[in-house]
Amino acid sequence: MEALGVAEMSSGQPAKVERANRISKMTELMDGACEGNERPQIILSTATIPIISKCFNEDLSFMLQVIPSDSNEADILEASQCSNGNSILVLKGASIFDEESYPYLVIQNSFLIKCVDLVQSLAAFISSFYVFGYSYKNEVKCTLEFIQRFLLNVSPEKGSKFPKRFTENVIAKVVNLSNELQSFNSPWALGF
Repeated sequence: MEALGVAEMSSGQPAKVERANRISKMTELMDGACEGNERPQIILSTATIPIISKCFNEDLSFMLQVIPSDSNEADILEASQCSNGNSILVLKGASIFDEESYPYLVIQNSFLIKCVDLVQSLAAFISSFYVFGYSYKNEVKCTLEFIQRFLLNVSPEKGSKFPKRFTENVIAKVVNLSNELQSFNSPWALGF
């Protein structure tokens, strides 16, 4: 915990101490998910997405919907309605951790793209914001920016995929989390 500067923050700054504790817990959960597991590292890394979303106090349902595995195309399209036409991932299966799940990228609430796995669907999802000129939804802007910049290593020198009025605040939050996590030696990073 010293790497996060908790000792210096504890006097009069309970919010920062709480954040440091959440980050520490997050890295413990990610490390625990990776230990003793023979599944490919990239698949394990996708399991960090809900944790990252929680760290930013964002609602992952605006990025990813999980529906029962016996759902049909109409169910997939219905699950995508919360995106208001933006891209969204819909996963047919028990959860994001279900290796037997089927991921779909839904664009403009009408185009379905069946992906091989969650990693491919995540790459297609992030790419769709650039291809169609979408901005990141406010409800998941920090999570998506973190995934883009630090997990997928797509860091443009200028610009971002969320409205300009959020740029400085969001990038600061994302960079701060990245800096805090870099103090840990953890096997969960994608490493592209």
